[in-house]
Amino acid sequence: MIRRRSYQAPRWLRNPHLQSLLTSSAWRRAAGVEAMARTGAATTEHVIDAGDGVRLLGFHSHVPDRQPRGLVLLLHGWEGSSDSSYMRLTSARLLSKGFEVFRLNFRDHGDSHHLNEGLFHSCRLQEVLNAARWVAANFPARPLLAAGYSLGGNFALRLALAAPEVGLPLLHDFDDSVLAQGMRGLTEWLVKKHTDLGGIEDYFDGYAVNGGRLAQLQVPVSVLTAADDPLIPVETFRDLQLPAHSTLEIADYGGHCGFIEGASLRGYAERWVAKRLLDAVNRADRAATGDAVARTELP
Repeated sequence: MIRRRSYQAPRWLRNPHLQSLLTSSAWRRAAGVEAMARTGAATTEHVIDAGDGVRLLGFHSHVPDRQPRGLVLLLHGWEGSSDSSYMRLTSARLLSKGFEVFRLNFRDHGDSHHLNEGLFHSCRLQEVLNAARWVAANFPARPLLAAGYSLGGNFALRLALAAPEVGLPLLHDFDDSVLAQGMRGLTEWLVKKHTDLGGIEDYFDGYAVNGGRLAQLQVPVSVLTAADDPLIPVETFRDLQLPAHSTLEIADYGGHCGFIEGASLRGYAERWVAKRLLDAVNRADRAATGDAVARTELP
């Protein structure tokens, strides 16, 4: 299902490049630090054994003396990290709604380059899946949900596909995704030097979620993207074949992971993520208890 009535950009914020730049600006980074501090959350650092000698760095945040609504595994985009502005702002929003949050770094992202010899590439799903299982086992707040930005959204969708088979107790909902390609020559070098894949097309195929690859999803998902995204063509999303329990929202404007709402640089995306995940938990509560739980509204 495609819905367009979501994010509405002010006229002066309808340039996709401006949107994309503002979302990672110094002002947004500072706002993210302040937002996390206001939650009063306690944050602990963890180095996860992700199998085969791989170690991934992540951060768990929770508000002390509060029963969590659930635990959200949050995944960043290419060249981002657990400390990216959108990661901190989304975490703060989720914490304020009663969730615990685990911000996971992919290898070679954040302050984790020293942990592994092999380079990161987008087909390293197994280690992220192993890390997700570690998080679920060590922080058993239920339900477990996941959300990701850009390439992190791609990984989140693939986690949802794999979850039933490997016993990952994932519930659902994801945001802005997919397929951050580019720099083809460097990517070809990466594939030849640091993977056992046959070539660049095998590499792209290994992490693609386009076409009918998501049609068999058992875990419901939600995807938010912008028609003017300068990095990922909107046709990539229009070609997705999602099952009836999942949704795709395409805003007319928003750039790449932007969705800035005004001069305050407040972001629609972090509120969208929190709302979708809270709705997911409410639906699970209704199913478990039969009680009527009102849908949340975007404040």
